[in-house]
Amino acid sequence: MYTYSVECLVDRVLSPCRRYTRFGIGPFESGHAITVANNLRRGLLDGVPGWSVTGARLKGARHEFSALSGVRESALEVLMNLREGVLTGPPPNRNNQKFVGTLNALGPSQVTLGQINFPYGVSAVNPDQHVAHLASSATLDATIKFEFTNRGKDPFISTLSSEEQSGFITVQPVAFPVKRVSFSIRMEPHPVTQIEVEYVFLEMLTDNSIHPQRALIIGAQYVIDLMWPIGGRRLRVGY
Repeated sequence: MYTYSVECLVDRVLSPCRRYTRFGIGPFESGHAITVANNLRRGLLDGVPGWSVTGARLKGARHEFSALSGVRESALEVLMNLREGVLTGPPPNRNNQKFVGTLNALGPSQVTLGQINFPYGVSAVNPDQHVAHLASSATLDATIKFEFTNRGKDPFISTLSSEEQSGFITVQPVAFPVKRVSFSIRMEPHPVTQIEVEYVFLEMLTDNSIHPQRALIIGAQYVIDLMWPIGGRRLRVGY
């Protein structure tokens, strides 16, 4: 059994919402690297939470196909633009990992993500993300629901009253921090024993809402928590 290390080999911001990182992890005994790499990949893709738009209420829109007076985009296009928003920051309340943001804009203007009122500690990674174009004297009043969740967990059930939920258009959450993960495995002689050992080279593309090293820690913890019910309790084993 070797004591392995994790080293960041490349960390490059490609754009405001695209960050490429490459880690080197090892050494591992022969056959162990693929087990670690596969589980880390799944933990990163499924277990790292982020902010997603899960619903919006647009004044004047009865459904997602409604036209909004004085707004160039339809309600559906506004919702799609909101989904492209990337937020960073921890939930304002650990026990209530969601919030409702408001947007009130008057034309003529271009409305952007940065004009939404966010709670303290939460901000937009891409505040210039386009939301809508408003004609002269047009208004855009929106109430937007954001939830902190991951692919491996269903969105939180809303605690809003039926009256508060009236008029909200549901949006499927898609904004997860880790976009793509790939890995390769290389065999090299151990620097001390000279025995052939394995190294994992893990490549990650994120939306820059979380530090890649933090994402790696959360992804690994997700896998540990998934397996803990099996290994964390005493089992009666017969031979």
